[in-house]
Amino acid sequence: MGLFSSVKKKSSKGSINTKDEILGYLDEIISRRVSFNLNIGRKVKSCRAYELNDSKSIIRIEDTPGLSAFNGKNISVGFPLDKNYFVFKSKLIFSENKPYLKYPDSIDIKDRRSSQRTTLAVREGGSVSILESLGKGVGINGVVKNIGTGGLFAKITRAIVLEREQEIRVNDSLLKPGQQVALIRVKDVAGLPLFDCSGEIVRFQREGDWHIAVRFKSLSSSNTKLLEKFLNYRCSEYKKVNRSRKKNEERLKERERLAKERENQSDVFTPPPKKTELKKESVIVKEEAKKNTRTNINAIEQLLPRSLECIVYGDGLYKELDFFDSMHGKNLLKCESMAELMKVMRIREPDMLFVPLMYKDQNVLELLEKLNSLKLLDKVKILLFSPRGLEPKEILKCKTLGVRGVMSYPVEDLMQLLQKIITVLRAN
Repeated sequence: MGLFSSVKKKSSKGSINTKDEILGYLDEIISRRVSFNLNIGRKVKSCRAYELNDSKSIIRIEDTPGLSAFNGKNISVGFPLDKNYFVFKSKLIFSENKPYLKYPDSIDIKDRRSSQRTTLAVREGGSVSILESLGKGVGINGVVKNIGTGGLFAKITRAIVLEREQEIRVNDSLLKPGQQVALIRVKDVAGLPLFDCSGEIVRFQREGDWHIAVRFKSLSSSNTKLLEKFLNYRCSEYKKVNRSRKKNEERLKERERLAKERENQSDVFTPPPKKTELKKESVIVKEEAKKNTRTNINAIEQLLPRSLECIVYGDGLYKELDFFDSMHGKNLLKCESMAELMKVMRIREPDMLFVPLMYKDQNVLELLEKLNSLKLLDKVKILLFSPRGLEPKEILKCKTLGVRGVMSYPVEDLMQLLQKIITVLRAN
């Protein structure tokens, strides 16, 4: 790939002739796996574009039989993109037995829209069946992407051998441009009745998925009028897509910056890491640290609301949070059963609810779901205590239930807990 990425924006109709814009289009061709049509003599060869070499200004393309005979020749190249067709002049060269195209000086839009055409949305439906001949050859089913009085363009969904009614894999040798087809049947287009006609293959190639463009033949005058009426209400002014490149270094810096921002943002659903257990001989140090921590509680207490009512679910968690009762204006209520918690939640409107992930072999998230279904969690802020990191399904459920944060359990750092409570209370 090239050293840049492409960015889309709308521009006025016209040729693509700036280097920046040309490289943007070439990037898009490779990323979307669009095939080139090489017009060599009287033949059209289809091939994939693999990568860009900006230092040598060449495009690495797929090798096809007979291509080496045109080494050093100037050729015309076409490709479909944005529901349009583009062409450019280039030189075919071989290097180390691999084919390349020189970067073009310009890319032109080959506007084939001599007749009206409209794009169909997926919800509008629209399907087409194309038969090479009646009862013989190949049959194609597809979804109509755009249609006009002159023909249609469709994504192929299925190909079958008509004689055996056997589904086959779509490949570039299935149908050829210029080939006549006996039947084109269009149906299920909202606002357009079913119609049949014969036709001719205009393009058959891969553009991400396999697509086919056909030209209508022997279309009756009544069907032509119906199509024109259908199109008159839908056609809008044609605009090409203008692409420009942005240096890869800038893109990488932006990604690194965003990654660093994500790293700096604390994940409320990831419990803080547990502290390493102190050795037995350090028990005195640990107890002293607890005393110092509790003396610091008074300093951080002023950051809490003057009055604060909290409910804690479970006796074990209540013992971890008993220091709350020593704070002025702070009320901590304990509930030891589901029925008791539901009763208290109906009577009171607590500021916070402290719950463990598991209590009495029950996943407390299931209890929170019941409370939520009863509209008892609308105004309360929930802090979950977990002995482990949450699984993805549990994180999703926490977000749905309005859980504001997660703390490790058992609680080892009271200051860290208080800071988390303050963060949760201040969150919207």
